[in-house]
Amino acid sequence: MTRTPDQFAHDPDDAQLHDQELVGASYRRLQGVIDDYRDTEPEGPSTLESLRGRIMDIVHRESALGPTTELATSSGGRFEMLTSTIRQVVREAVDDEPGVVARRVHVRVTEQVDQQGLDLEVSVSIGPDVSIPAVEDLVRDRVARAVTATVGTRLATMDIRVEDIHDI
Repeated sequence: MTRTPDQFAHDPDDAQLHDQELVGASYRRLQGVIDDYRDTEPEGPSTLESLRGRIMDIVHRESALGPTTELATSSGGRFEMLTSTIRQVVREAVDDEPGVVARRVHVRVTEQVDQQGLDLEVSVSIGPDVSIPAVEDLVRDRVARAVTATVGTRLATMDIRVEDIHDI
């Protein structure tokens, strides 16, 4: 996905909107379990405890660990990973490129017919002697390899937003 320069205008509410999306996804997962709870006629204490346990597990996980991103393996198995972990993998890959420092990372999951991938928006700071066109493909390739190796899914798109030029 290619953006024009005017689409890179800084939006201070961008991070807050992304976090609201993650909270919304957590809420929908919890709501699904609660709906199951309400629709189930308890056959006994074990059924009720099982549903209660699922609800409390979601509440605990989301409040103690933070937002998660639901992903799929290449064989179709589903798993969740802390969104902060994915962000850290991306930041480390970006920071390995000389003269480029990751600042913010927004993660979204793209579901396509046969595959899943991560859509990333990465804000960076670059050194004064760094040529954006020269490092753009290097950064994307480095992040794609890190995401595939560590997270286990492919990189679908990666938008790079240069927010600042820093002194090295």
